[in-house]
Amino acid sequence: MKTVKRISIIPAVFLKKTINGYFLRLLHDNGSIEEKEFYDYSLLEGIENPKYLLIGRMSGFSKRNGKLMYTFEQYSFTNANDMEKMFIKKWNKLLE
Repeated sequence: MKTVKRISIIPAVFLKKTINGYFLRLLHDNGSIEEKEFYDYSLLEGIENPKYLLIGRMSGFSKRNGKLMYTFEQYSFTNANDMEKMFIKKWNKLLE
């Protein structure tokens, strides 16, 4: 049985397409910025000209008979280009 430990919404900026996927700049809850490559082209499928993104991240674990079997992270991506003013006002660290 999967147990969800945390759900986060992470603002992100598209940096570039790579050979294996996409390179994005993320702003975490604690204010830190991370540049991360996501290795799956299908993550941004259907999003044209991505510049601003909101990433939903769900993380958790699975136990069986009291033993930890595995941990997981699941991502979903949403086009946030129409939220440009919010990115400039609230998350301008991403744009530097």
